[in-house]
Amino acid sequence: MLECFEMESYNFFLNKSGRLRSGWRLGIFVVTFAVLAKLIEVALVVSIMLAFKWPADQVLGGYAGFFAQAFILFTAAILAGWACGALLEELPLRALGWTTHKGWRRDFLLGTAIGFVSLALATLLGIIGGGFHFTLNSSATASAMAKTLLF
Repeated sequence: MLECFEMESYNFFLNKSGRLRSGWRLGIFVVTFAVLAKLIEVALVVSIMLAFKWPADQVLGGYAGFFAQAFILFTAAILAGWACGALLEELPLRALGWTTHKGWRRDFLLGTAIGFVSLALATLLGIIGGGFHFTLNSSATASAMAKTLLF
């Protein structure tokens, strides 16, 4: 009679398959990403300052800074994603989705189309609601807008 009241024990840290729960994995990824981004930023700024004799504000400002910041964030995300996948879930690098497979172009185009439609729908809902509108910045140049859209 007591068998029907037995409860499964709950583990705050591990799921049923013995891996860290998703919230803990996310927390580890965020901290790893932040630490790596800061380390890469410092290494990049110092190496550029030493190699080209530029001041630090010039390294992360202007067009060069735009590329430097994109490089820092992208590299930190790749490294943190790979490290967390490998160490926490025993996944290979290809689990990040960077390998070609049969139909990858179709998947890429479909994902791009879905992303575009979702952003367009969100923008449209904001405009219809009246809390969102677009204006061109008079100080923005065509090259700055093209750079933002491209990257």
